[in-house]
Amino acid sequence: MSCLVTSETNILKDLRNLQVSPWGNILRKKQQIMKKMICQESSKFKPIWEEKSPKAIFYESDRIYTNDYRKCYYSFGCSGTPDLLYKLPSCPKNEKIEDALVCEFNTDKVSCVTEDYRSHLITLSRDNYISLSDLDSGRPMKKVFLSNKFKFRQLSWNTAGESFYVKANNQSLLSNISVPVATFIVFEVFPLRLHSHIALTKQVFKKSISDASIFQGLLILMHSGNLVRLFSYDRLVEEYTNVAVSLDNFSADGIPITVGLKDLPPVLFEVKCNEHNLWLGGVPLHYLYQPNHQDVYKVCQLKTNQVVEKGSIPVSLDAYETDNLFFLSDDSNRLVHVTVHYAQILKINIMDNGASRIDELFSVFPHEAEENATENNWSNEMEGVRTWVMSSFGRIIKRRVSQDVVGAVSSRIFSLQYDNDLNLMVATSLVAEQHKTGTIDAFVCFHDDDTGRKLKTVELEEDWDDTYDHTITLDLDTLIHTYKDYSGYCCVLYRLDRSIPEDNTEKRPKR
Repeated sequence: MSCLVTSETNILKDLRNLQVSPWGNILRKKQQIMKKMICQESSKFKPIWEEKSPKAIFYESDRIYTNDYRKCYYSFGCSGTPDLLYKLPSCPKNEKIEDALVCEFNTDKVSCVTEDYRSHLITLSRDNYISLSDLDSGRPMKKVFLSNKFKFRQLSWNTAGESFYVKANNQSLLSNISVPVATFIVFEVFPLRLHSHIALTKQVFKKSISDASIFQGLLILMHSGNLVRLFSYDRLVEEYTNVAVSLDNFSADGIPITVGLKDLPPVLFEVKCNEHNLWLGGVPLHYLYQPNHQDVYKVCQLKTNQVVEKGSIPVSLDAYETDNLFFLSDDSNRLVHVTVHYAQILKINIMDNGASRIDELFSVFPHEAEENATENNWSNEMEGVRTWVMSSFGRIIKRRVSQDVVGAVSSRIFSLQYDNDLNLMVATSLVAEQHKTGTIDAFVCFHDDDTGRKLKTVELEEDWDDTYDHTITLDLDTLIHTYKDYSGYCCVLYRLDRSIPEDNTEKRPKR
């Protein structure tokens, strides 16, 4: 019996067992079946749909947004290709959407979904309004005016799916210590509620403050000299709120500042790190950073503030300019060390005495480089090449360089992601064709989450211009490639195809 028949039979058996024995984690079982289908040798990812736009295109939660979020497609349409959900009329420039978040509600939590608990799109417009619109129809649900004093331009999650904030920067007025460096309004969702409005000034947080953000209930301040300080935002709100305001009782001037700070609150933690890059993760909580002017990453336990065993990880000096090290978000205590030429998966192990140690699990190499891939080989190939920079999200920021310089590297990792639903490492590799100057092929490779073994490779069909931005996303059986080129923005959808070739039909098992 052929491998094709065996694989199909196993998948059919899994589906039958799911119906006959519907106990345990049903969602998890379905995800395991999907993983088998994706990694099946005969299955292919084929391009099924393409959209071009003069404005940026975004993919999130089965939906494709373009035209400043005013046009929306559902990626799983009736015909197997995306269907247009809605197209809103054009709006004046002052109502242009600056930023947006998709906010989905798990209907399993309630028996009846009311208007306050419907999934929606949160948008921040240029005229300082927060708007909620139905995720499937674009129908307006709620609109809140923020302020006539501050220009809010950033919208981001504090805690994903639970709390978000809008942020206003006042960089042009930093010489005045009483003028806020940054202003935050924090909201809670389901239903939408005002949590707090805080303004950060140099008068309270010292003259060296340059920027700030909020994440998971922490207020993170960036200071000159690459100093990062962490405060408990929830504690600040609890202890210093002096104005009680709801979304129904504030004036036409917008939401007033509700948190009044006169003195510097207690600092939870501070560290000096390169370019203010600091990551938190792991159980118990750890942090990692790159000290100023040092070619090394440090991983430390937050409780002891000490570098863990094997926690000094060298930065590859032969890389284009910088590596990237970050925590995986799957609570596995793993880290990923991404360079242009390999990705190393590490794990924080907790010893009996409570101390931590970093151990290497496996490495992922670029496509067509696995057989001969060693760090030393890549070091020789990469020597003297300094053309790209790795972002804090594990993606490489490109620079325009001569083809002679780009040609020095035959294949390299563009990005590495972890798919929590399928337990797959997804690495995108770029391979320069040796006989065609300037031609680059892109390959999306699926790797086993436990061993790093490559399970499947998908070659993208569209041209890859390395001087423009690209984003690769895997959403179960759909692969999404969004990019920008000289003519605008483009989105290409690849869908898993398990059609059996005609020459293999006689090998299928008889009923």
